[in-house]
Amino acid sequence: MIDRAEAPTRWQMTVAWLLFALAPVVFLAMMYFLDQPYQVPDEYQVFPSAYQKSFAHEPPTAGWKPSTGVWPAGRSGDEPFTSIWYRYDLPKTEEDRAFYIVFATASLDIWHLGERLYTSGPAKRPLYEDNKPIVLSLIDPQTGDAGELAAVYVRMMREYPSTSLSWVYIAPLQLALRDSAESTIFYRTLPLVMLGIMGAFGFLVACMFLVRRDQPAHGWYALMMLLWSIHTGHELIADIPFDRYLWACVSYASLTWLVAELYFVNRFFDARAPRLERAVTLISVSVVIALVSLASLASRDVSFHDLERTMRTVTNIWFGIVALVITARYWIALRQRFDFERFSLFIASGVVLGIGLRDLGYDSFPSVGLPGNTFYLQYAVLIPLSMFGVQLIRRFARDSRMAELRSSELERLADERAAALEKTTQRLSEAERRRVLAEERARLMRDMHDGLGGQLVQALALSEQGEDPDLQRSLRGAIDDLRLIVDSLSPTEDGLGDLLASYRHRVGKLLRRTNFNVQWQFDEDAIDVPLPANANLSILRIIQEAVTNAVRHSEGDTLRVHVSRGRDHLEVAITDNGIGIPQDVSERGLNNMRVRAIEIGGALAVKSSDAGSTVRLLLPIATDDADPR
Repeated sequence: MIDRAEAPTRWQMTVAWLLFALAPVVFLAMMYFLDQPYQVPDEYQVFPSAYQKSFAHEPPTAGWKPSTGVWPAGRSGDEPFTSIWYRYDLPKTEEDRAFYIVFATASLDIWHLGERLYTSGPAKRPLYEDNKPIVLSLIDPQTGDAGELAAVYVRMMREYPSTSLSWVYIAPLQLALRDSAESTIFYRTLPLVMLGIMGAFGFLVACMFLVRRDQPAHGWYALMMLLWSIHTGHELIADIPFDRYLWACVSYASLTWLVAELYFVNRFFDARAPRLERAVTLISVSVVIALVSLASLASRDVSFHDLERTMRTVTNIWFGIVALVITARYWIALRQRFDFERFSLFIASGVVLGIGLRDLGYDSFPSVGLPGNTFYLQYAVLIPLSMFGVQLIRRFARDSRMAELRSSELERLADERAAALEKTTQRLSEAERRRVLAEERARLMRDMHDGLGGQLVQALALSEQGEDPDLQRSLRGAIDDLRLIVDSLSPTEDGLGDLLASYRHRVGKLLRRTNFNVQWQFDEDAIDVPLPANANLSILRIIQEAVTNAVRHSEGDTLRVHVSRGRDHLEVAITDNGIGIPQDVSERGLNNMRVRAIEIGGALAVKSSDAGSTVRLLLPIATDDADPR
């Protein structure tokens, strides 16, 4: 029924509202049953027989006024705090009796037989305020007799004007001890245990928020738990650090945990209401500031006490309205989708709202006489807060599982993509290998044409004419050309000077047989410029082609090979003083030279005129910023 994530039917909402109304009644009945730890019969309850307003540190010997059933007036004027002595006359008895105070909510000095039996602390502000049961044996320490004993004197000190000292018993010692132990468990130990449990929940959720900053509901829950812990735990602290009026404001100001719950609920159900949140926050802050201001005035001037007390009532009423707003948000969330999570939290909000209204009447309207001996909200909020914590942990675990599944899916997709990428890379590598091979074949073909091919053609022509010496020379040239190719392909970092020196040695014999006066000029800064191995052969082929063209076609007598270096380039210039390059010379050789220059990142310029021709190769080189040139 309630597990379906859909809009609720009419009868489902009827059941929800019925349980919403019955749940706080059942919880109140349970708390009234548990809030009866007192095993001491009313016949043992005692009231003071006399009182005296006095700041004396020991019981006064005179000036006592008989008690009339009306508690005396407390602090007034410039008095730092309320200080009243009460006298309790003890009946004669043969039993071991105890003087038993269940709750004092005041700083006490207790005297018996001229000795101080108990003291809460120094008589100065801020006063220590006892909030635990006090059991004092009344056996005469001199005789060990519990017979007719002297009176018990109790000095009650409070910073508030109120002077009541309720729940005082003179009862059998063992009965008082047993009742004190049970009261301590219910009113102190159990709240401390709840604080520890909820503190652990809050700490766990805060850690989850630090891990998942994209989940603001976790952060608001942690803040809500912190404020709730302050609200609940501050009542358990007796030795307060500052003025009692301002200390009481801590309890009321920490009711802002309801504001944090509003923010949390809106984010928990993904139903934000920014205007509502801002309005509630602004009014809550204003109420707390007004309360703190009046408390500060009341701590210095008791005449402001009634106004401060009224402001406390206003504060309680306002935060009761905030609780109603939160309940409405639960109802809206349930109307949108009916599932177990929203249904259970809606019922739990009914418990908190009902118990909160009971505590409001208990604190602000004591004359109504509501049953019970303490506030119940500190016990009731354990239900929704723990449910919230469990739901958040469940959501966190669910999101973690989903994240793991998404991570596994992403890893699988990544593996598939990696495999596909590897196949693509292999295909690209194979294509690149084929391209390189094709380029290498084309390069070798050009080398064959420009060098070895021409030599072999000449050798064939000479062989057909029967000129054996020339054939031998041509064949030796072909062999030298092959050596040139092999040398140029060797991986070396030698400069262009070494490379051209080898070439000059090979062609020197052939050039000396011509009429050319060959001049080799190498600038000093160009000799040691390192060149990559793939550029060596191209440079040599360009020089070889230019020299061959000049020897064969220029009809000049001077040939100059000049290697120089510019700032960012290397220049090789081959110049002759002939008639220029004839028109009938094939362009294939010139085109091959241009292609070679482009392949090694350079450029080739050819200039031809009647005064001679110049072939200039410009090759870029790496520059050094530290080089002064």
